[in-house]
Amino acid sequence: MEDFEEKYSLFIKYMLPPTNKCIKSVEFDGFISGYEVLGVIPSPNDEYEPETHDMFNSITPKINIEVFDKCLSWTPFVMGLKGDILGTMIDLHKTYFPDKQINAHIKYINII
Repeated sequence: MEDFEEKYSLFIKYMLPPTNKCIKSVEFDGFISGYEVLGVIPSPNDEYEPETHDMFNSITPKINIEVFDKCLSWTPFVMGLKGDILGTMIDLHKTYFPDKQINAHIKYINII
């Protein structure tokens, strides 16, 4: 898994900045897995469902995005930027990592 994290870190570092001209740099901060990603704990009485089980086995990257100062002056821009990054990450995951269960979640995209 460590080897995959290094490759993913380099991949994201070079693929996300073209998403928006205000992105200065991208830093990968590791993966979060399991229940923490979804924010729910399944009830022990729930029937086993493969789709739900797959969601619990997926990983979600934490990304820190450094933005140019002039872009942070407009507050609604930050939410729009997060949406752009989220959409790009989903496309990249589907295109380049179809065999891995990688999610993207706006909660784990930090703008600094």
